[in-house]
Formats: sequence, structure tokens, C-alpha cells
Amino acid sequence: MATLLIKPEEVRWGDEHVIGDSFNIQVYISDVENCYGVQFEIRWNSNILELVQLERGNFLEEEGVTTDWLQSYGEGYALCAYVRFQASSGVNIPRETLGLVASLTFRARSKGTSSIDFVAESCIWIDSFEIHSFDKLVGSVFRFGVYPLVKIDDLRYPEKAKHNDVVEVEIDWRNLGEDGVVWSRIIDLDTSEELGRKQWNVKRGEVGTVLFSLSMPNRSLNLRIETGHIE
Repeated sequence: MATLLIKPEEVRWGDEHVIGDSFNIQVYISDVENCYGVQFEIRWNSNILELVQLERGNFLEEEGVTTDWLQSYGEGYALCAYVRFQASSGVNIPRETLGLVASLTFRARSKGTSSIDFVAESCIWIDSFEIHSFDKLVGSVFRFGVYPLVKIDDLRYPEKAKHNDVVEVEIDWRNLGEDGVVWSRIIDLDTSEELGRKQWNVKRGEVGTVLFSLSMPNRSLNLRIETGHIE
């Protein structure tokens, strides 16, 4: 199954990065026989990413063989062709093996999420330059400063409780952000003491309930519920 893929499949940045930082991805080819060349086009969100460098790979290189590399890129796209000439046969890249087609360097223009995807017309030249489509195209995604965002939908607790009773506080939540790790805690406003804290993994769009069990003191309770995420 002739495959063209990008690695890494995901680049995720937190607050350790700033706008203007750069990262590299590589385009690889796999599971092809008698390959003389490859042409591909990729697209991304130009509001999030800027392509600053594009270099040919080496999977077609061989002593005595001439290769050529053509490239064109601009805002949100790159089109490349990599071919070999004067060769008696093409290159074999077995399954589970990767041949480097290209390396790309991007600079972050803003925080957010951008896919880096192949255009479906990407193709390979095999068997004396017959044109074939790839069987599989695997892109990548860039996420910068995109975290879970938990919203509290509902809060349930008993209206009355006696000293030393176990008070259960149920918090219904909804994740409006991306996948990640979130936390919630209960603060006693009279003493500033943290009465309970929980941490869990969430998926995008996930909803759920977190339960806290507290021991009722010999006074009224004034509580604050806080939520956040782990970067």
C-alpha cells in the first residue's frame, strides 16, 4: 500500500514556546517498488503557520544517478516534485521502512490549531514513469497553546448538614477545549483552605461529573469551586 506520510503526526506546544518559534516536519514515502519519483502538495492554515524552509530528501539518491528537485511554495501551500534520471531501475522502499522525501521548517505566526495535509492529487512515478496515486496519505496537526477548557454546567449539594456529616458536592462539567488534563478544587473562603482537589483526563467535547466528599465543620461553609488545566 503505497503511503506518503508526515512525521511527527502531531506537534503540540504549551507555554514553553512563543510566537516566532519554529519546528521541523519530514515527509516520508513507504511501501513502494521501482519508484522513480514523487510529487506532492501540502496545505496548512497560513494564519497559524509560515513555511520558512523546504529541502529535498535523499531516498532517490544513488551514485551515478541524476536527480532533480522542483519546488514552489507560498501562503498556505507547498508543491514539490522529486525525480531520478539515468537509472536502470527505481527505488524500493519496503513496508515498515521510510524513505525521506522532504524536510520542512515552519514558524508559528499565532496560537491555535492547523492541520498540515496532503492534497489528494499527490502521486508517484513507477515502472518507467507511469503515474499512480498513493493508496494512503497521512498528514499532521500543529497545536499551540490549545488546552482543555472546563465549564461548570451544574452544582449540587445538600441545603442543610450537621456537624461531622459527610457533605457530597457534585459538579457537572463540560470540556469546551481540546484533549488534555484538567483539575478542580474546592476552597473554604473563610479559611482559604483547600478542602479537596481532583485531576483527570478529558477529551474534546466530553461531559461528566466529579464528586467531592467533605466533612461538615461546626459552622457554616462558604465555598468556591475552581477549575483549570495542566500544561
